[in-house]
Amino acid sequence: MDSSFRRSPNTPNDDRLALRELLKSRQRNRNGVRGSPKSCVPCRERKVKCDKELPCSTCDKRGHPDLCEYESSTHSAASHPSRINQSTNQ
Repeated sequence: MDSSFRRSPNTPNDDRLALRELLKSRQRNRNGVRGSPKSCVPCRERKVKCDKELPCSTCDKRGHPDLCEYESSTHSAASHPSRINQSTNQ
């Protein structure tokens, strides 16, 4: 057989898979939990871009600057009822 048809140990698909896994692992922080959302509640619900101002330009343009609010970023067990149930069931 001609050696030009042999595959190298690292094929492009292997490289793509490794890159995909690396990017996926970087999407989460050390605890494996994504960070708290930074967008205001209306923008997050509508899945639109939020400039994170108060009020944000999206809410202002829609004529509802009074509805523009951000959730507090408390990381207590009380803010995650499902985690409380999981820890008590173990």
